[in-house]
Amino acid sequence: MNETTRPRPYARGTLLAVTAAVAFGLTVPIVGWAGTARGLGGAGLGPFTVASLLYVGAALTGFVAWLLPRLGAGAGKRLAPGLSLRPVFGRVVLVALLGAAIGPTLLAAGTVLTGATTGSLVLHLEGPFTFLLAVIFLHEPLSRHALLGTLAMVAGGILLLLDRADASTAELLGVVLVIGATFAWAADNTLSRALSERPPFLVVLAKASLGALATCTLALTFAEPAPDLLPVLVVLAAGATGYGLSLVLFLLAQRAIGAARTSALFALGPFVGATLGIVIAGEVPGAVVFVAAGLFALGLVLHMREAHQHAHEHARERHAHWHRHDDDHHLHAHVLGDGSPVLDRRRGHVHEHTHEATTHAHAHAPDLHHRHRHGAS
Repeated sequence: MNETTRPRPYARGTLLAVTAAVAFGLTVPIVGWAGTARGLGGAGLGPFTVASLLYVGAALTGFVAWLLPRLGAGAGKRLAPGLSLRPVFGRVVLVALLGAAIGPTLLAAGTVLTGATTGSLVLHLEGPFTFLLAVIFLHEPLSRHALLGTLAMVAGGILLLLDRADASTAELLGVVLVIGATFAWAADNTLSRALSERPPFLVVLAKASLGALATCTLALTFAEPAPDLLPVLVVLAAGATGYGLSLVLFLLAQRAIGAARTSALFALGPFVGATLGIVIAGEVPGAVVFVAAGLFALGLVLHMREAHQHAHEHARERHAHWHRHDDDHHLHAHVLGDGSPVLDRRRGHVHEHTHEATTHAHAHAPDLHHRHRHGAS
């Protein structure tokens, strides 16, 4: 591909991150409803029960995908060398503890106290926390577009929070709990970047299963009330889409554009959840909501238009992941049955392959193949 036909390196990752954010944001009011007492119109589930059901649903998404014939080969049945989770199992356990046990439990407990709308707005902090951690610990480049786009989205979230400044002081504990959830997920996001090379459905299955096991054990230990069938089905469905499918898309976005930008774009999720909470509550959105929406839109455009190009080196590397041959990085040949080599530029596939050392310059994101260090950007 030449530079006139090559897609912008951030566009696909941005779309994946935004879709993941919307899927997650839609679940926040459901989490609030599930934890609210029955007499107040909710399901009255304990926070550990809610968290366990969410991740049982997410695990079901990973398991079903693992069973599907077209996905099974890349998600756990016939793994190419280098795709197993065994070498990174310790990291998977830590990610499951932070993101599938601590995070959702704090969110479930906090949302009951704050309400779905305020809880959604506070969740906005996950994006800036992750952006900061990714720049500091993962050394991802900080460009002008990325910084301005993130600041625009943060400003939109701050406006929405200020618009809710008349909330009662009784919500303070709930806000603190939700902030704790955002930091747990920020640490999870940062640690998960090393897992983005692995099959995403397999990562979801492992992480969600461990998280569900831990939170279910805690729910039984603290004798939380047994849930009715309807809340179980609703929360399972929310977990399958807003946590399972959303996590798959999030990992794919991290693979494409890195942890910092994926999480900055994921900040759209709280706005979606807050808007849905306002609609459910029968409130009429004020002017502040529309201004915040404009800032979020500006942030998305800035992230999609980000351009980053310079001469960079690639060391020789051998690994396995899904790839195509139209990106100037996967130039290895495939051999047909008769022994003649072929360069397949049309179909994506998974196998172990080698990248020879090279130096070149082209537009790129901090994706799977561009995680080199930068100076001032």
